[in-house]
Amino acid sequence: MLRELQIRNFALIDELELSFEPGLNVITGETGAGKTILMAALELAVGGKASAEVIRSGEEEAAIEAVFAVRSAPLRERLSVSGLESNGEELLVRRALARNGRNRIHMNGTLATLAVLESIGDCLIRVYGQHEHHTLRQSETHVGLLDAFAAHVDLLLAMSSRFDAYRELAERLRRRVTNEETARARAEMLRFQIKEIADARLAPAEEEELRRERGVLAGAEKLAEAARFGEQALYAGETPAAATIRKLSTRLTDLVATDPRLGDIAKLVDEAHTLVEEAGWRLREYAEKMVFDPARFEEVDNRLVEIGKLKRKYGDSIESILAFHDGAVRELADLDLGEEGLAKLESDTVQAERAARQSAAALSKSRRAAAKRLESRVGDELGALGMKDARFETRFEEAALSARGTDGVEFYFSANPGEELRALARIASGGELSRIMLALKSLALEDADAPTVIFDEVDAGIGGAVAEVVGRKLGALARRRQVLCITHLPQIAAFADHHFAVEKSTARGRTRSTARRLRAEERCDEIARMLGGVKVTAEAKQHAEQLLATARAGRKG
Repeated sequence: MLRELQIRNFALIDELELSFEPGLNVITGETGAGKTILMAALELAVGGKASAEVIRSGEEEAAIEAVFAVRSAPLRERLSVSGLESNGEELLVRRALARNGRNRIHMNGTLATLAVLESIGDCLIRVYGQHEHHTLRQSETHVGLLDAFAAHVDLLLAMSSRFDAYRELAERLRRRVTNEETARARAEMLRFQIKEIADARLAPAEEEELRRERGVLAGAEKLAEAARFGEQALYAGETPAAATIRKLSTRLTDLVATDPRLGDIAKLVDEAHTLVEEAGWRLREYAEKMVFDPARFEEVDNRLVEIGKLKRKYGDSIESILAFHDGAVRELADLDLGEEGLAKLESDTVQAERAARQSAAALSKSRRAAAKRLESRVGDELGALGMKDARFETRFEEAALSARGTDGVEFYFSANPGEELRALARIASGGELSRIMLALKSLALEDADAPTVIFDEVDAGIGGAVAEVVGRKLGALARRRQVLCITHLPQIAAFADHHFAVEKSTARGRTRSTARRLRAEERCDEIARMLGGVKVTAEAKQHAEQLLATARAGRKG
């Protein structure tokens, strides 16, 4: 659950700190006030894409900090796998964005990568954007929504893994049976490339070591001169430091009998003498060995040139070159297969396809069973959302084998009695799409790990009595998990357990957005504003009080 959010120098926000509670947290404000900025900040806190454009004008860095309660076992497990431990019952995520591109992520004070943050993001928050319901007009998204409801993650992973294995073998077979002349020419090229890289005998860290050695060779004269100077100053000169320290050590040792307090100091000076002498010896040895070797310098230069040529051909690093070499060896092995090897490759490909189709069949069986449950549950949800006569159906068709199986899935819909079911993507209105998406997301969330759900303007295309029904639905969902909702509808805002208002102001030529939690009496004024506009009338305030009373009665019921 999200507990706190702090934002600094982000878009129109200079400084903002908010605390969130369990239940339904509603965020309202006039259009353009900055409500969506809060959602953008939260998305970044759980791994969203970052851009320097969000940094407030005139500032060099933006920062977002979010504190989450750590309660779910899946979240603790992912933190442990990532090498991170939760600090008691909380997780502090801090993300800093800099104009120079040096962005940083810290989790409980430990530096972390974006990949780690992304891996735990869906255990922290699920975000449903204000235009997400429009994806229902794209039938290719329907299979993903069905899979989210079915929650058969293991089947999806097995399908993807087996399909990838089959696709790799099929590609190898395709290359093998391609025009023989082309294959022979390709094999010759691969042999040349493999030999060229192998002959170079590259080592992974070689280039860095060579550049370091070249720098030493190029500066050999200066290094030796500095070492000789050090030797003279410390040990071998006319007035070396070692001799001076030795005299001091002798005098202090003689005086210890007079004042024992000088004993520790005398020991330190004696140790210093030993260290200075050793440094002088080492500098002499270093200076004697540090000579410019033109032959070795030329050898290192030539080797760096050779590596540079290989990098231009095969990759931008020695690691990339070696990876190219390994790939070329595998491809050449495929091209050099004899008839026996070709038969083996064909057999392996057939077996891999069979395994992939078995996974596809298991996935399809699970989807069809889930589709029946989904149809019934969506029907109930739509009824609760003011569409009692709506019908919802999932239809399947055979599709080409892919990482998602062999199912083409499309939702069909009828809003009114007597109307035949038609493809949802082509007939549903914006308001109908909003309610269908809310129903689908609510069902998919029942078994989801994320304790916090964000709905960004879920009210698109709806109003009146339907808005009240949606508000009740969000309130019911908020009894099972924390819900944050941006809304323009007072009927939804009335159901909030906690109400935040976003405001925009301009002072001294700068525009800034702020947000604050509303007290009970302020909630009535905000809802009245949503009902009546900038000027809050007595009638609008009375209507707002009625909405709040209805919502309170609904929560008790």
